[in-house]
Amino acid sequence: MSTFNFTLPNGTPFEIKGPAGLTLEQAKAIFDKQAATGSLVGIKPGQALSAATQAAQGLASAQAVVA
Repeated sequence: MSTFNFTLPNGTPFEIKGPAGLTLEQAKAIFDKQAATGSLVGIKPGQALSAATQAAQGLASAQAVVA
């Protein structure tokens, strides 16, 4: 498993865990996309973000992935 740390512009830190072989550039691209779409708003320490959790919160694009 690969682990990367990123910070939102407001100073909120995030730890990204991904599969072995995930590069820093790939992790940063995923983080940036999630941050830009607002997917990280309201995430609390220790919570995980996945297509399933996003779909449960009503994100239509995640529902397509889960379905």
